[in-house]
Amino acid sequence: MSSDESSLLFHALALLPVSIFSAVTLYELSLLVLGSPKLARFATLLSLLPSSPTTLRLAASPEGWYTCTVYRGMLHCARKEWFRAALWFMIAGSFRSNGITLAGFLLWGIAIEPFLLNKKISLAHLCKSIPLAGMVFAPFVYHHFNAFLAFCLTPDISPPEWCSRTIPSIYGYVQAKYWNVGLFKYWTPQQLPNFILPAPALLLLFSFTYWYLRDLHLHWRAAMEQPSSASSPRSPFLTIKLAPHVIHTCFMGVTLLVASHTQITLRLAASMPTIYWAAAWLHYDQPSLARLWVWWSFLWGGISIVLWTAFLPPA
Repeated sequence: MSSDESSLLFHALALLPVSIFSAVTLYELSLLVLGSPKLARFATLLSLLPSSPTTLRLAASPEGWYTCTVYRGMLHCARKEWFRAALWFMIAGSFRSNGITLAGFLLWGIAIEPFLLNKKISLAHLCKSIPLAGMVFAPFVYHHFNAFLAFCLTPDISPPEWCSRTIPSIYGYVQAKYWNVGLFKYWTPQQLPNFILPAPALLLLFSFTYWYLRDLHLHWRAAMEQPSSASSPRSPFLTIKLAPHVIHTCFMGVTLLVASHTQITLRLAASMPTIYWAAAWLHYDQPSLARLWVWWSFLWGGISIVLWTAFLPPA
């Protein structure tokens, strides 16, 4: 066995318990959010066909660890265990910088959702969200602080231009300078194949987001006008518990589409359980399209592994 094969086998075995833990956590989270053991099992089974199986389960990549910690934090949010949620989100943020967006789940659960449900919110309860959100931002701030010390305050080197910016972010500087990341910068004819690759995942996420926000709004309006006739939504997916996930998915989806290397959607999709809930919703609402999604997930999963080994996109 070659060294590359041994390395691949080692990482696959190391990620196996992480993958199992992620699946168990996703089931528990789905059960709390959707309130249906059947849908929770189905969504968990769908997660066995991720859009990027190599980065999630085989390669030396942070995606598997990030996904696992994100799920765990979301589960604790659903249980209203805010400190544990913040701790898991903080760990997630140490794997990927976009983990800072997870602070929104804490703010939603502690302040926004109670406000929408007309529950009383004490000032002390509201202030509690600030240090918890700070925990989620801590890895991002820590890495930037270390970079500032290394590149901006070292007397032996000339400080780069980002050091003098109002917000001295090395992350944004490197992304823009070396990866050409920015608003619509990736929208060129040469990058069209990299938009086609994640198109199925983006279409599913945006379709579900649009349906959820539209129908939930209509349901709430009907409930306010005629409470007795609209006491329960017609779909098990129209639950307020899904709202922070849908909002997070919408924000991430738009960012990935207009201000990122769009093909990394395939890597990040697994960290958003909404994609599996959306696939379950598709099965509930459009069974024929759901079968296409399963076939695409199966075929693309195999193809992506071959492309990855050849260092081809979306690797």
